[in-house]
Amino acid sequence: ELLDKCRREYALGPQRGGSFCGIDVGRVLNVVIRGPDWSLRYAGQLRDFDEVEPLLTDYGVLACVVDANPETRLARLFQAKYPPGYVWLAYYVPGREDKTLLPFDWDTERWVVNADRTRTLDSTMSMFRLGAKNENGTTLPANARDIPDYYAQLCAPERRIEHDSKGNSRAVYVEKGPDHYAHAENYAYLAAVYWLYAAEHQSEVVYSPVRIGAY
Repeated sequence: ELLDKCRREYALGPQRGGSFCGIDVGRVLNVVIRGPDWSLRYAGQLRDFDEVEPLLTDYGVLACVVDANPETRLARLFQAKYPPGYVWLAYYVPGREDKTLLPFDWDTERWVVNADRTRTLDSTMSMFRLGAKNENGTTLPANARDIPDYYAQLCAPERRIEHDSKGNSRAVYVEKGPDHYAHAENYAYLAAVYWLYAAEHQSEVVYSPVRIGAY
């Protein structure tokens, strides 16, 4: 089992050094928080955004990406509580034919990220494969199997190759069941990619965890 190979001898919980948050929106909010070393700090299902707010403080979250659908209004209200560039709303968009382009666009006027669903999920899943090989990839705490629904939902997206009427092929992810944690992981990956890139380029919309939350 690939996920078991990602497990390491650590526990969930806040650590120094900041973190990145991804939130998938459905019947509940599936929330994932990861550190800059790609360790899993938090994974849980919450009732509403009010329950998310203290986590951003407690875990020193540096950037957060939230599923824009289906509760766009509530996601916008949550976003509006923070400085611009701290919470981003994510929309999945059709894949780009030109693979030389990045699989995401950051819109700093609306504070949304338009992400290629397949290519960003490919990146997220590749991080788990790296972790399983003891390379610089995603890791899981020793008790990861005890997180309700986490393993099942991470394994739910199945990558397939589809062909259109002209014989052109494209990769897609098909849901075999609820996959909320998979997308929460994808959003956390996007949050990390954005913040690490923006920090490197000294962007004005990078926020210190000391200013935003406990650190």
